[in-house]
Amino acid sequence: KSYGFSLPTQQSPQDKFFASMSNYMGSNGASGGSNYYENRLKSLMENPNSIQNSGAYRFAFDQGQQAIERSAAAKGMLNSGNILAELARYGQGMASQQYDKEADRLGQFAMQKEANDINRSAANSRNALTMMEAYNKMPRFVIA
Repeated sequence: KSYGFSLPTQQSPQDKFFASMSNYMGSNGASGGSNYYENRLKSLMENPNSIQNSGAYRFAFDQGQQAIERSAAAKGMLNSGNILAELARYGQGMASQQYDKEADRLGQFAMQKEANDINRSAANSRNALTMMEAYNKMPRFVIA
């Protein structure tokens, strides 16, 4: 007969243990989450011109351009074709240098994050093993 309600199902201690372990391990794996620096590096490689949007590039470019312009102005050659060509060469060289620096920096940060994730995952595995060993030592009760 149905009385309009049902008794709640009891979760065994083993089921509770393994459920809590899977929740614990599932949120801290080595591949859990994206790597911000890896994504930035990929974006930079797909669009090398994006280096011009970085603050480091803009600052270095502006400082160098001002130095070239001041030097040309002191010589009275500020609007000459040679100075314009020199500014273009400077801009291209600066972009190349900043691109290399940014790519190296992002690559190092991406590798460091991966190493940290792997270490965290290994620590979680060691903790899980310790918990499993403790679980195996727990007394068992049989209900007849």
